[in-house]
Amino acid sequence: MEEHLRYADIDDNQQRSRLASLILQVPELVKVLRHLEAMRLPDYLVGGGAIYQTVWNALTGRPRWYGVKDVDVIYFDDSDLSYEAEDRVIRAVLPVARDLPIPIQIRN
Repeated sequence: MEEHLRYADIDDNQQRSRLASLILQVPELVKVLRHLEAMRLPDYLVGGGAIYQTVWNALTGRPRWYGVKDVDVIYFDDSDLSYEAEDRVIRAVLPVARDLPIPIQIRN
């Protein structure tokens, strides 16, 4: 079996556990996730390349941030869909975003 496929045949719980451990090895990403959790944004998630490429890089031995263009954060707060409300969230994340080697994009 090719090295990057070493987790392909494990069960879902083991895959979730391995995914979490790979993400926890990226301190900047953990810092963003903890900050978002503390903000209690409704229905938020971090997706895109920040997660996918983090996993792929770990499985293929590439450098941590190789190919990661940005950290995408989405949330859904239908209590205020205005630009101003989204801008407040963006500004609240800026202190954490400064520690990232790549940009962060936040959208409601």
